[in-house]
Amino acid sequence: MNGLLDPQTPIGQAELAADRLTAPHQTFVAVPWSPHVVTFESPVKTADAAPCGTQMMAKFIAAPEAPVDTACLDDLVPVAWDEDPAVVETLFGTKDMWENTASRAPAPRRVAPVDWAAIARLVREKSLRVER
Repeated sequence: MNGLLDPQTPIGQAELAADRLTAPHQTFVAVPWSPHVVTFESPVKTADAAPCGTQMMAKFIAAPEAPVDTACLDDLVPVAWDEDPAVVETLFGTKDMWENTASRAPAPRRVAPVDWAAIARLVREKSLRVER
């Protein structure tokens, strides 16, 4: 199994391994809407149902010689392309993650000026000391 949205093992790389699954009872399943770790990251619409990857794995373990039951692929939850505006504003500084209008930037913090001469002096003094 490999998620079609897997950034760690892109589908192109997974398909190279899939080409080698030619023995009896070896099946490669590409799982739509799923990232890495398909067994846990393939939620389904059916309430209280295990993730699709877990369902396929459990049924395969129970009957390893049977064809892989991929029925749950039709029940996958698609990727949500929207989010709560408060969450989006926290993450991106805008209420709409698909628009480029940013919220007003926070006021800059006031920081004391750096005394670079004093820092250079300390570095020189420290580097001249030899520990014995």
